[in-house]
This record gives sequence, C-alpha cells and structure tokens, in this order.
Amino acid sequence: MTNDAFLLDRLTDFVVAFVASAFPECQSIFGVPEGATKTAVISALKWAQKSPAFAPGSHVIAMGRAQPKLHGASADRDYIGLPLGPTVVIEDTATTGGSLLGALNKLQEAHVKVVGCVALSDREQRGNEGLTVAEALKAQFGPDLRYQAMAGALSLIPEAARRRALSPRLKAALEQEFEAYGVAPLTWSGHEL
Repeated sequence: MTNDAFLLDRLTDFVVAFVASAFPECQSIFGVPEGATKTAVISALKWAQKSPAFAPGSHVIAMGRAQPKLHGASADRDYIGLPLGPTVVIEDTATTGGSLLGALNKLQEAHVKVVGCVALSDREQRGNEGLTVAEALKAQFGPDLRYQAMAGALSLIPEAARRRALSPRLKAALEQEFEAYGVAPLTWSGHEL
C-alpha cells in the first residue's frame, strides 16, 4: 500500500484523523525506521499543514536512520530531523514490538517527549516474553505512554474471511498460529467459511 501514491495519500489521511482523535496534543509524527518512514513523513506534513500555527520553523519532518551515521552531532547520527514537542510514533505492523521498542529507546536517549504510539495494524501476538505489544510498552515505559492500533488481526482476519472464503488449509494455519502466539483464540464470528 505504501508504494502506491494514491493509496498512501488515502492512508495518511486516516492516520492524521486517527492521531487527531487519539493524541490532539501531538506536534510531531515519527515513523519507526524504515517500515513506517514514508507513512509518517507524509502524515507529519499533512499534520503540520492542518495546524493554525503552520509557519516556517513551526514543525519538523522527522526521520530516523535505520543505520546511524558514524560522524556528526549525536542527533544527526540517528535522525534526519529530530522530532520536536509531543511526538506520536507510527509503526506499520506490530508483531512483537521489537522495532517499536528500539525506536522508542533511541527517542528517549534523544530526550524526545513521546506521548503515544500508533500501529497501523497489530498482529495481536505475544512476543518471546509472553507480552503483547501494549503490555511490553507499558512494562518498559510505564502507563503514561499510550498505545493505539488502527486495526487488529482478530478483527481483520475474520472480516477478510467473510469477504473471501478461505481454504481449509489456510484457515487451519491461521488457527494454529493464533493458538501458538495469539492474544486470544482466533474466532470466526459465527461466519461459515
């Protein structure tokens, strides 16, 4: 979706609306490198343009580097534009939360005030420690860091199955994966597949 300009434009409209409803105090939007970078950069630009304070120097388009530079100021080694003010971190797909936790640790080291995290999609799995992404974030950063998912596997998969019949093999594989890793058993909401 993020490789198609039209779909990315639509997606970022949804992200901006979601951030506005969940995190109205947000000033900067930052994407977990590299999966959420494009989504966050375009969302950040749209967010800034909607602000009544939009003017030169009012907002930053922040990007994280997947690999730090070996030279330069510390902020420049990890970032191309450090987020300013209350920041929301975007993750494309949350599985165990490892990438998101890594990005948050770097932002914390840079003294960025992160007020929340938004996953476009949460696979709703438990990681190696048996924690969901939300639980892992709370364990490491405390209850003040808010986490929201725009969509979750437990609602998306049954809806996709309702729209398009799944093969018995695929259905069994999904049920097995959720039995092994899922937050809750995958139920098909009474739909005959």
